[in-house]
Amino acid sequence: MNFRGKNIHGKMIISLQNGQHIGKLKGLVIDPENISVAALLIESKALFKDKMIIPYDKVHSVDEIITVKNTSCLEKASKNTFTGRLVKQNFNLFGARIITEDGSILGTVEDFTLDVKTGKIMALSITGSVYEKYFKGMAELPISQIVTIGMDAVIAKAGSKEALLIPDDALAEKIESIKDSSAKLWSTTKDSTLKWSKQLSATLKNLTSSKEDTQQNHQESSLEETELQEPKGKQSIDTASNTESEKKHR
Repeated sequence: MNFRGKNIHGKMIISLQNGQHIGKLKGLVIDPENISVAALLIESKALFKDKMIIPYDKVHSVDEIITVKNTSCLEKASKNTFTGRLVKQNFNLFGARIITEDGSILGTVEDFTLDVKTGKIMALSITGSVYEKYFKGMAELPISQIVTIGMDAVIAKAGSKEALLIPDDALAEKIESIKDSSAKLWSTTKDSTLKWSKQLSATLKNLTSSKEDTQQNHQESSLEETELQEPKGKQSIDTASNTESEKKHR
């Protein structure tokens, strides 16, 4: 089972031996050489002057509650022990800058994926301008790409950018976002097309109506002209008839 590092913080720690609440998880002690969690830093109920830890190999399980075999797992972070020195060095992955061997900046560590059975760190979740723009800051860098975890930066292999993975949830969210955008675009295009079609129909109707009115007015005008021309023709015929009559009488 894998857990996000940030999701483990604040969990209660219970002893399986007697059900005693030992304390809350305050932080994780990172082993930079093995790229793993060496111990749990405990926010103990007791007022200890020294920092208290539980070595990770003493952890029984991690879920909603962290369980350990017994209360004797709790120990002081002695400066003379390897784990104690790690506590003092305080390697903090959260917010660490990731730089490649060829000098590129990949981003900063937002979180990491932890194999709760072994304590091994499996991948780093990083943020950066490119990932924030397209996937809300989510990209996974496999731990196989890490060369060194230092106090001021995490060093990754040259070309690690090509090894970045997009988490399924972030990718699914992006796909849904694209679908929503496409649906909105289609809806807008459809509405615009319908509106344009209605406007075009109205325009054609007005043009047709105007053409019919023009034709009707033209026909009416032609009839009026015809009616006005008929008397003139008749008058010409009458005049010609009168002239012939006069010639006969002469």
